[in-house]
Amino acid sequence: MARLDLESEYSEAVWGSEGAAASREGKKAHRPDGELRVDGELWAIEVEISFKSYSIVQSKIEKILEQRYQRVIYFCSSVCLPFLEQVAANLGDDRLEIRRLELPAWLEAPERSRPKKAPKEISSRQRELLARINEEGMVAEDQLAELTNSDAVLLREELCELTQLGLLEEGFHLPGGSAWVWCTRAGASKSKTGLCYLNRVGSSRLLRRRMMMAIRLKLTSQHKSGSWVTKRMLSKGVRCGVGSDIAMLVSGGQRIGILLSMEALIMSPSRLGSLDTFIRSVDVMYWYCERDKLSRVTKLVADNEWTNVEIREVCPA
Repeated sequence: MARLDLESEYSEAVWGSEGAAASREGKKAHRPDGELRVDGELWAIEVEISFKSYSIVQSKIEKILEQRYQRVIYFCSSVCLPFLEQVAANLGDDRLEIRRLELPAWLEAPERSRPKKAPKEISSRQRELLARINEEGMVAEDQLAELTNSDAVLLREELCELTQLGLLEEGFHLPGGSAWVWCTRAGASKSKTGLCYLNRVGSSRLLRRRMMMAIRLKLTSQHKSGSWVTKRMLSKGVRCGVGSDIAMLVSGGQRIGILLSMEALIMSPSRLGSLDTFIRSVDVMYWYCERDKLSRVTKLVADNEWTNVEIREVCPA
């Protein structure tokens, strides 16, 4: 959307992607989401549609301004607009422009609800639902019904009750699709998972989350006695996250690693090292990727002699 807006406003401008900047500049403190060449100038383009820490966003903008951009245009959703305007006022740099990005209502990150006093006691069923949700971070309601073997109508009533109790939030209700649910701080505590609540709720990873859950549902139906370990469980929540979309299935004494690749394979030395460590820590690795990435993944696996990797085409969500 940001690109379309800019290309309609500056018809002679040339767009450059984050990947193009990476290949040209190499490793940088921060690469913007896109670049625009306008009348001999190079502009940085950023997009923010979900909640972020004020200090993280300010640091990001400062690092972009330190680079060789003559202008920085920062598109944001309505929920991000107030704190981004505050960041801009604090920095006082004329090169920075904040623009509101007009998004469909379902794509906007919902406003954070005011915390409610959580009930002292909840049922085992409520705790089970909170645990399944919090171990993933956020879950689409239709997939949650399948994961917990629940009737969709009854599950909707249960989720409404948990929301009224201040233990859940929901949003991103795609037209013709399901809403997404996630735990509040109180809900994460009541889940007894030991994982913090998801403090950055956004729409950018919804497709990847659906894909990973589809993989989980398929594999756990094949390994009914197995236990699934999510990315958040492996990395102890969002405070020390793992870079890739990963999980693990422990079944019959075997550790099966899961890796989902849906974007460009940009393998920095640190990321490659982390991936190598994870692959060598499991008995077998199922690497899911889209069809157009099969050859690149196959080459990467062969080059690194990962003999326990099984490459699979990503399943539909």
